Amino acid sequence: MSNAIVSFEPNVDQLNEIKNWLLIEDQEKRFAGLYCNWNSIEYSLGRKEIAIILLGEMPIGFLTWFKNERAATIQFTEKGDFFLEEGRICKYAGFVGSQRK
Repeated sequence: MSNAIVSFEPNVDQLNEIKNWLLIEDQEKRFAGLYCNWNSIEYSLGRKEIAIILLGEMPIGFLTWFKNERAATIQFTEKGDFFLEEGRICKYAGFVGSQRK
């Protein structure tokens, strides 16, 4: 079983994978997903205010935030829907989801 890790420096391939599943989610939910916020997500990357959860090299979730002198506020969180599968629940380093076949 693999362990999930958190990366604060996602690479281009990982971001493209996230962008792809956000686009698919957006199309499936009739434009009710986070894809419409992709510019804000990219902006967070430029400010180093993004973390992604990885299983191996595959991103399975991400979190963005913004900060000021006093605090940080979570902006977006999302997990890939592909990680949820009927009935097969696995724990990876505290992250609960389902294993992709």
